[in-house]
Amino acid sequence: MNMFNRYSKIKALLTLLFVGQLVAGSVLVLMPNFNVSQQASASGVTCNLTWGGRTEADGTGIRRIGAGSDWHIEVHNLQPGQQFRLANTNLTRGGTTYNGFLTADSNGAFWLYDNTPIQGYEYAVGRYKTELQNTATTTVANCTPSFVIEDPNQPAVTPVPSSTPAPYLGPVVCRLDWTRGSVANGSQRFFNILVPTGTGIRRIGEGSNWSINVTGLQPSQSFRLANVNLTRGGITYNNFLNADTNGNFSLYDNTLIKSNEYSSGFYQTLLQNTSTQTITSCTPSFVIEDASTPTPTPVVNASGSISASPNPCNLGYGALCTSYISWSTSNSSRAKVYVTDDSSEKLFGDATSFSNDAAPWIKPGITYVFRLYDYSGGSRGAKLAEVAVTAIGSIATPTPYPTYTPYPTYTPYPTYTPYPTYTPYPYNYNDASCQEVVAPYTVNAGQTFTAQVTVRNTGTQAWTRGYNSFSLRAYDPETNQWNVQRVDLPVDYVYPGNSTTFSFTATAPYSGYGSYQNFNWRMSQDGSGFFGQTCRKNISVIQPTYTPYYTPYYTPYYTPYVGYNSATCTDINIPTTVRVGQGFNATVTMTNTGTKAWTKDNTPNRLGSQGPQDNMTWGLSRVDMNTSYVQPGQSANFNISAVAPSRAGTYNFNWRMVEEWQEWYGQTCTRQIKVVGNPVATPSHSPVIVYITSTPTPNIVCMVVGQTYLYDQNQYNQDQYNQNQNQVSQDTKDNSFWSFLGNIGTLGTGSGVIGAIILLLLIAFILYLLYRIFLAKSEYATRTA
Repeated sequence: MNMFNRYSKIKALLTLLFVGQLVAGSVLVLMPNFNVSQQASASGVTCNLTWGGRTEADGTGIRRIGAGSDWHIEVHNLQPGQQFRLANTNLTRGGTTYNGFLTADSNGAFWLYDNTPIQGYEYAVGRYKTELQNTATTTVANCTPSFVIEDPNQPAVTPVPSSTPAPYLGPVVCRLDWTRGSVANGSQRFFNILVPTGTGIRRIGEGSNWSINVTGLQPSQSFRLANVNLTRGGITYNNFLNADTNGNFSLYDNTLIKSNEYSSGFYQTLLQNTSTQTITSCTPSFVIEDASTPTPTPVVNASGSISASPNPCNLGYGALCTSYISWSTSNSSRAKVYVTDDSSEKLFGDATSFSNDAAPWIKPGITYVFRLYDYSGGSRGAKLAEVAVTAIGSIATPTPYPTYTPYPTYTPYPTYTPYPTYTPYPYNYNDASCQEVVAPYTVNAGQTFTAQVTVRNTGTQAWTRGYNSFSLRAYDPETNQWNVQRVDLPVDYVYPGNSTTFSFTATAPYSGYGSYQNFNWRMSQDGSGFFGQTCRKNISVIQPTYTPYYTPYYTPYYTPYVGYNSATCTDINIPTTVRVGQGFNATVTMTNTGTKAWTKDNTPNRLGSQGPQDNMTWGLSRVDMNTSYVQPGQSANFNISAVAPSRAGTYNFNWRMVEEWQEWYGQTCTRQIKVVGNPVATPSHSPVIVYITSTPTPNIVCMVVGQTYLYDQNQYNQDQYNQNQNQVSQDTKDNSFWSFLGNIGTLGTGSGVIGAIILLLLIAFILYLLYRIFLAKSEYATRTA
């Protein structure tokens, strides 16, 4: 959506309202302005948000925790290079979440597309208001439409689209962004044509590496770009594209520039409708250089800022006071700070940046000017910034007695020197989001373990190794608590939008055991400090319990520490392409890198599907181990019998270890399989396995569909009868006594009174025999006595 053109319409409407108020005798109340030297007027700044995916009728974004933000931000009418941030306030539950500071371009504009996942620890369910704030946390403008975070436990509701189409905002604005590659710095001459700043500089065979942002079209309007060679003639057309439902379009493209489509020269880019009529020009356009032309080295001007605090400094009861000087530079390999008083110039500092360098010799009545110079070429270059420092609060020299001085000469305060003009940071900035922290939940004090931290580059410049290198560092606290404080970048480059995993060995601390310890990590750049989101995890550190055994056998023993689960994906063997509905076999090899054995007990260790978790894309979500135990350091092969989905496309084939009802853990095996074509045809005469159970041991017979086979049911029945009779005869021989008792019991239950009488008689007979034996023993004892 074109914020400049919307602003023109708003100004016209305000003008009409103003004239109407004058006619009616109303009083126009003027709103207060912001400080022009620092921020733009609140009435002039516009902030428009465009949400992809599900939205409400008025365009309000509908999002859930874990989903991508999928939004565009477009800001206009800021000061050139002004810094700002977005504040998202939860109107339902309270609380505000702040984005990092952003920087407007040289025209006071800013636009960005972002699809970072929405984190649960940053946002809660509710309706949000989005405000654009300056560096003083003052709200400059409201950003509309804002967004809603839904309850993840409720089903997603598809909003009813508004019956009123989005208004046509025109006129159309087409902006091209070439900042990811070489651009013209200041006005430069190519092919005798003076091209403006920001013009893209490309060559045949290179990627286009550009972004296009169009606003003000009709909803879903089709258009195309026509690139006219102003140097050699000819036009190259792009394919037709379609605006979204709000008449906007954004795209990043890095297609190779081919010699059969483009030749060297300066190009003008036109936006045309389906009738090949030009609607507007797209700026800035681009230049394609000759292949033989040496690639010019872009000239990047150095910049810097310098400040003093306190300024003026307060003398108090002394003759001197101290002011602390801080400075920083950009695009400068060496810089120096010189200070001058009323008579001479002296070197104060030799560094590209410094914080709080003390100047303890500030005297009253003298203005000290600190100037920051660029020394990248070895000699004094351009002056980057300066600041003047003075002192206040000096005590008048007492007049000795007895000379009487009626009125001491009044010395006015020195002229106040304002803070130096704020120099914004360059457009490029560092930012990072935490993707995953893989580490045990419980460790023993002094135990060494392996951890993995995965972060994503969400800034605008690449992470590199070497000079001003990037690394992962311990944070909150910034100490060597885990026996490792810094982990270097594992690769040479991590470009914006890409992720990298830091793998390292840590040792649990001995101090503070028996409680949870912070296992926190954050990205850092040498010379600039920490940036981005903090990767957080709490680890319980326990101490082994030593229980001595009592004498005389003194055998001290201890309770072993609680083990933890961890796994590494060693190998994954799958086909790269299968057909729709095709069954195939795959093998995933996982290595036990934890301290606990994998078992098949009440909480078995299995291989589980991921992306998303517990999905049934390949016909199953769990795979059992092929052995009973996998000890730490050993590997297990998981044989997967998978079935391809019923629709063609490219699907994730991702798996991770899980201890059922406990936790998911370890590294995820990730691959993709392309599913093509139609389902695998089933042969018309497939063999069928039939089980014949005419004998005690089942026979397996292979039959073919379409052939005729004879089956003798009488013979089958006779075989079954003979088998049963043989079994009854054998049971009778082996268990005649128990069968007799069983028959009596059967009489008792089946024939009622008869069976009961027989059992009672048998019991009475046994009791009578016992009684006679007892009497015989008694008589014998009497006679012998």
